[in-house]
Amino acid sequence: MNDDPIRDANEREEFATAEGDFTEWVATRKPCADLGAHLQDELLMGVPGFLYEGECYIKDMEGLSPERYHLLIERQEWWSNDLPALERILYFEWARSELLN
Repeated sequence: MNDDPIRDANEREEFATAEGDFTEWVATRKPCADLGAHLQDELLMGVPGFLYEGECYIKDMEGLSPERYHLLIERQEWWSNDLPALERILYFEWARSELLN
């Protein structure tokens, strides 16, 4: 918390707006049996996962890896069993800025 109550209020409002936008974006999640076919990407052919607004996706690697979900953003990748955590990363690190452009 800083000493400027107006700035504090603005920061809280921006956070609330971002969280609201995130909740709406997560609601666009749709399971997809073949990300490659949907996105026309040969590297993803036959890979199941979840699609989100803005052609964003998270791969579902169930049975193929100790961690079920895989997220790749440019040169960074994350493996996790925690889908909501990966959704937050995908939204706040990539999708949010892409959707605003």
